[in-house]
Order: sequence, then C-alpha cells, then structure tokens
Amino acid sequence: MSNLSLSTSSSKLYVPPELLREIFSYCSTPTLGSVCKVSKACLELASPFLYTHVVVHSVKSVVKLFLFDVSSSLSSTVPSRSFKSWN
Repeated sequence: MSNLSLSTSSSKLYVPPELLREIFSYCSTPTLGSVCKVSKACLELASPFLYTHVVVHSVKSVVKLFLFDVSSSLSSTVPSRSFKSWN
C-alpha cells in the first residue's frame, strides 16, 4: 500500500491511500494522467482508475496492438494470436 505525504515549508500532511483512491475515482481521464506523473505513489494509486473505461475508436487499432511483426529471433518465444473474422 502506498503512503503519500504532502509537505510544505512549514508542515507535513499525510493523506491515507483510501482517501486518495476515493478522490481519484471522481477524476477525469486527463486529470488521472496528470496525477500519475506526480510520483510513484500516485501512479500506483491512480493508474487502476485510468484504465477502468477504455474506449476503442476502431477495430483496426486494436488489431494493430495484438498483431505486430515479431523478428524471426523472437517468433519462437512469442505465442501467436489468431482472430476470427470480424463481421
């Protein structure tokens, strides 16, 4: 479980991970992306919310993610994937 401490020049504030998760659950995707860049602790807490609603704009882009050219040296170690035709 990640601990996140926010500090200023005069004080230090501890924010429980449970509270941060609750806050992150209300954030927009762009905001979550920014939060993930703050620290490793924020990345660990916010990234599950960033990928809860994935929008696919085209089947072609999804297929490109899964069907990529693997060099001949790697082809024996990477399992092949097959897809049924999209109707």
